[in-house]
Amino acid sequence: MKVLWIDDENDSLTYERGFFRSLGWEITDAHHAELAIQLLQSTRFDLVVVDLILPANPYELRRGMVNPENGIELVARIRQEEKGWGTASNVPLLIVSAVMTSDQREQVESHLGVRDEFISKPLLDDRFKACVRRMTSEQQAKRPGVGG
Repeated sequence: MKVLWIDDENDSLTYERGFFRSLGWEITDAHHAELAIQLLQSTRFDLVVVDLILPANPYELRRGMVNPENGIELVARIRQEEKGWGTASNVPLLIVSAVMTSDQREQVESHLGVRDEFISKPLLDDRFKACVRRMTSEQQAKRPGVGG
């Protein structure tokens, strides 16, 4: 299984990396929205984890400029364009954020599909693991040699 993790903070991924690796999954990082789109256009992922507060591009990343609107726009763009990519069609999105207003949450939820989830940070609990397992159980069952 392949996971695209979109987050500008490498240090915050230590726990999550360990969890995914314990399941034998491959993790690809994107530290800004522009890179995430490029990766989604060229690679098929089984799960995409999006931290809403992230830079839009390398310029913003270098300057530490982050904004929840970048994550909201990224989620909307993924859902609008994914069918044309052929690699990301209906990929489950796990949206994570430490801080979000109710208006921002409504904006995000308007773009989410039935297989998508939102979870608040911190992610160091069983809720995160259960959420990931639930979201990816369908893909795991479809893989050869898994689930009969």
